Amino acid sequence: SMSPLVLAGASIVRPGSSRAVTAANELNLLLGNIGAKGGVMPPASLPGGLAAERPAYRPLEEQIGQAEVVMIDGVDPLYAAPWLAGSLAKVELVISFAGFLDDSAAHADWILPDHHELEASAGVIPLMSPTPALTGAPAFVKPLHETRATPDVLVDLARRLDAAIEPVTLDSAYASLHGQATDEESSPADFIDQARRQGGWWGRERPADAPRTRTEPLGDWDPPVSDPAYPFAFQPYPTMQFGFGGESHLPWLQQLPDPASSAVWNLPVEIDPATAEQLDVGNGDTLRVISPRGELEAPVYVNPAAIPGVVSMPIGQGHGTFGRYASGRRANPLSIVDPVPEQETGVPAFGATRVRLEKGTTKQRLVQYAAVDRQPHPHR
Repeated sequence: SMSPLVLAGASIVRPGSSRAVTAANELNLLLGNIGAKGGVMPPASLPGGLAAERPAYRPLEEQIGQAEVVMIDGVDPLYAAPWLAGSLAKVELVISFAGFLDDSAAHADWILPDHHELEASAGVIPLMSPTPALTGAPAFVKPLHETRATPDVLVDLARRLDAAIEPVTLDSAYASLHGQATDEESSPADFIDQARRQGGWWGRERPADAPRTRTEPLGDWDPPVSDPAYPFAFQPYPTMQFGFGGESHLPWLQQLPDPASSAVWNLPVEIDPATAEQLDVGNGDTLRVISPRGELEAPVYVNPAAIPGVVSMPIGQGHGTFGRYASGRRANPLSIVDPVPEQETGVPAFGATRVRLEKGTTKQRLVQYAAVDRQPHPHR
């Protein structure tokens, strides 16, 4: 596309995030960027009925409060949202499929460990693709322990309850595509064998559906009112090492230097040099970060690229339970967020939290791998 490209989005949802994305898409449509080379790729569609609509978001508190049984798979809600512990404790039966004992699994009544990713087959339908596609991979190794794939557990449970359910496997997914998504004259068996050998199926490029514009304006939006008692915006963000905290139990990732601070085995609070000078703190000192929901204390990293008025902290540490290398290690920034619902979607806006800063009372060593700023900041 020869037109300017408008991009919107953030690693953490903030108030008005969905409106920003919608406005960006509308502008790209007006500029002719939808489906154009170098522009914005429209969502791919897949024949065979394999792609399912994502259900509308419902607050976790509401879902848990109405449930008699909660099954937890692939997430750790008590790390990402520690305030859910009280609601989860009232549920009659909590089942976790975690392969490692994490914060949520520690509160479960039953733990039915899933296979490791390398021990189970997987299929992926790309959200964005120039052609319809289904990529797949068989299990790479046999299960080492007595684990069981979560889909197999759910199918078995449904059958015991006399529920009609037809499990979807990679081969059945490939079979549903034969005859609907290809003009090849191969037999179903040959089609499935070819998809296995090449790691998936990719259809022919076809014209995208005509993009549709909104029929109603975005409307007025009232930004959050700032509280003078909490003058800083708090920005927790996923890290390269741990993502949203799901890989913190791996020691080699704990040893991997953080890209911003080069810290290992710990993650600091990041502030700008002017704020550091005002508070008279430098690298290795500690700060108390206080929000309306709670507080934490962590070492400081004075980041020259930090935005004044914004306090950032990487996500990953602060697990109560997550194996030998992550349990009880430092602070969880998500424990102090005030998740105001995002106006359009209702999704918790973890980037809406306001905080204030105070000098810490403890000394926490900030171990940095290799950084020119390992010494205290020059203003000290």
